[in-house]
Amino acid sequence: MKATDAEVHPLTKRKGDKNLYLRPPAIEKKISESLTSSVERIGEDCGIADPEHHSYIPSEVIVHLLRGNKIPHNHRCHESLWKVLMERVLKQIGCMRDPESPLSAREDTVRAYVIDRLVNLLLKDREKPSARLDFFEVRFGVAIKALETDGERKYQREKDTRAPLEIDSESGEISSKAERSAGSFDPTDPNKLDDPNYRKRLDQAINQLEPMQKNIIHLLRLGYPIESKDPNERSISTTLGRVEKTIRNQRDKAFSTLRDLLREE
Repeated sequence: MKATDAEVHPLTKRKGDKNLYLRPPAIEKKISESLTSSVERIGEDCGIADPEHHSYIPSEVIVHLLRGNKIPHNHRCHESLWKVLMERVLKQIGCMRDPESPLSAREDTVRAYVIDRLVNLLLKDREKPSARLDFFEVRFGVAIKALETDGERKYQREKDTRAPLEIDSESGEISSKAERSAGSFDPTDPNKLDDPNYRKRLDQAINQLEPMQKNIIHLLRLGYPIESKDPNERSISTTLGRVEKTIRNQRDKAFSTLRDLLREE
């Protein structure tokens, strides 16, 4: 092993034949190089879009860096890696556009499914590392394609049975009924979270939310703002690829549901 290399821990996910998944040699080498590079250098290199450039960081490597401890979660480099990864995902599934541009029902369902699923996997892996993201370090494009296919199937299943949203089609605002239900209840109130019993009940309730609402609550608990004018600060809106109004509407619906589940007055 060269002095400039760093040991890369093997993956733990196993194939059907019980053998461990292995990263391609080029990915293994790039991860090793990244682990010995400065955080600032990684931040610069992640902006390189040409896959043929010698400093280009493959998506598999970005996933590894986001899962590890090399880069502090509050560092701007971590934000840059997260943003680049989401942009590549949206580009692959054909949804790389201005968030204000309208999407078809199919595109909206697929994009929400893929992004929500990936974000949820990354957040859960941060809380408790597992093998569920290992294949994303082996063949990221194939892993995203699988999520896209699942999203397409979800759209087909729901196409004829899609329930009307609790959002006014003209104003885009949450319905007055849902808004009244949410009230001033905030399940992420630090005073409440000090109670271990409450945290346990809250976690159980959050697991019953729709994927997008679940991710919004997780990000709120991690201290992310819904939106930010600071380009170096990660927001829930940019992380999930949704406009601020949509995030607020879904947050209010989640709060309303959680209040009912937790039987808060």
